[in-house]
Amino acid sequence: MKYRDLFDEEDLMSDFNNKDYSKYDIKADSDFKWQKKCIDEINDKNNVILSSPTGSGKTKVFLEWAENKKERPIIITSPIKALSNQRYRELVERGYKVALETGDIKNIPEHYDYLCVTQEIYTNKYVDREDVTVILDEFHYIFENSDRARAYVDGLYKSKAKSLLLCSATFGNIKEFKKYIEKIAGREFSVFENYERITDMHFGGDIELHNIENALVIAFSKDGIDRAVELLRSLRDEQSPEKVQKIRELAEQYKV
Repeated sequence: MKYRDLFDEEDLMSDFNNKDYSKYDIKADSDFKWQKKCIDEINDKNNVILSSPTGSGKTKVFLEWAENKKERPIIITSPIKALSNQRYRELVERGYKVALETGDIKNIPEHYDYLCVTQEIYTNKYVDREDVTVILDEFHYIFENSDRARAYVDGLYKSKAKSLLLCSATFGNIKEFKKYIEKIAGREFSVFENYERITDMHFGGDIELHNIENALVIAFSKDGIDRAVELLRSLRDEQSPEKVQKIRELAEQYKV
């Protein structure tokens, strides 16, 4: 099971230089040189692929890029409802007027600055809008979740937005990915790659799941919960027929 099946959330990062970037960050306590370099390179570009490790500060960068575009509103898509809800709360806390539409929730105030939606909602409802700036967040989901890949690909293919930014964790071969994206979208993209991480990543070897005694599992979707349950079920010891019968009797007794 991949950890992103259970949780994947982009952390909000630092402030830098003398310019006030506080409106783009909840926590502004560190400097990352790659962010300023990226902003300087992509600010005047209409179509961008931004690739950087999870938690490295992509949020600051793509909000600055979007704020420099004249088309409004700014639409931010996410692969799952929980991430759209989280992005909505973050932007509201920064003082923006934000709309939210996920299927479960629809909150559309007048004259909003940002619209947070799931990728499916964007593809099915907003893809024909030209006068918008669009950020397709967590784009690597097209390789990790086949159920959501179609919505991303169709949204990219059909999008009429004048400015598009694809935000993703790192790819293995960004040049091939760029060709693939340009073929689908029918437009050229500029690429910015960052491999700088906040903390070093160390591989400590495989973890034997049956050796884990206690674990906290956080799931943000029913699919994630189902995967966790199936994993636990596969690790459970085989029960004797007598014990199974006893469990059934107790279930019948307590009507569960």
